[in-house]
Amino acid sequence: MATKRETKATVGTTTFKVPRGVTWVSLVGCGGGGGGAGGDGGVSTRQGSAGGGGGAGAPVIATTLEVEPETTIDIVIGKGGLGGNGGTRGEPGRPPNPSDGDPGEPPVPPGDGEPGEEGQASRFGTLIFPGGRGAMSRIGASGSSAGNGIPAVAAGDGGTPTRPGTNGDRTPYAAGGAGGQADAGAGGGGGGGGSLGEGGLGDPAADPQFHHGGRGAGGGGGAGGNRSRGTQGGTGGAGLINIFWIE
Repeated sequence: MATKRETKATVGTTTFKVPRGVTWVSLVGCGGGGGGAGGDGGVSTRQGSAGGGGGAGAPVIATTLEVEPETTIDIVIGKGGLGGNGGTRGEPGRPPNPSDGDPGEPPVPPGDGEPGEEGQASRFGTLIFPGGRGAMSRIGASGSSAGNGIPAVAAGDGGTPTRPGTNGDRTPYAAGGAGGQADAGAGGGGGGGGSLGEGGLGDPAADPQFHHGGRGAGGGGGAGGNRSRGTQGGTGGAGLINIFWIE
C-alpha cells in the first residue's frame, strides 16, 4: 500500500474523483489570504504618513473525512484578496493675497489607504476552508490596524514615520512577512500573516514580487507616502487543498 496525493491549486471550481476502494481521505488546505491595506498618503511639503496593515493569513485546516468510493466531490479554490490602493497625496494649500486679488487655494488633506479585500474561502464538498481577512488602514500615531484570520493568523500593523511595521504571525507551515522599515519619515507596511505559504513583505520597494502573499498568506501592507501617494497593499495568496489517501 502507498500514500497518494493530489493537489488542487487553480483558483475556481474543480472536482475530485474518489478512487475505487478508498473510504477515507486526509486534507490539508486553506482559503485565500487577505489583501494588505494601502499606505496613507503624505503631504507634498512634509513627511509623516502611516503604512498600511498586512493582510491576515488564511487558517490552515488539516482533517480526515469519510468518503464514498468512486464518487465525485466538488471543490472550490478561493482567490486571495486584492491589496488596497494607497491614499492620495495631500497639498498644503496657499494663503490668499488681497493685494493682487489672488484667492489662494485651500489645503487638501492626504487620503487614507484603502482596506484590503478578504480572501475567498476554499471548499471540499461541504467542508469550508475560510479565507483571511483584509487589512484595515487609518491615519494616526499608532499606524494602521491589521486584519485577523478566522481563527486569527494575525498580520503585522503598519508603521509610523518613526516606527517600522511589525511582522505577520507564522504558522507551522510557513513564516509571516516582515514589516517594512520607516523610510525618510514614511511608515513601512505591516507584514502579511502566514498560511501554507509565507506572508507578503511590508516593504514593496525591497522586492515587489514578495510583497504579495504565498499560498493562503496575507499580502504585505503598503508603505506610507513620503510627500507622495501611499503605495498599494499586496495581494493575498490563492488557496490550496492537498488530498491524501492510501491505495
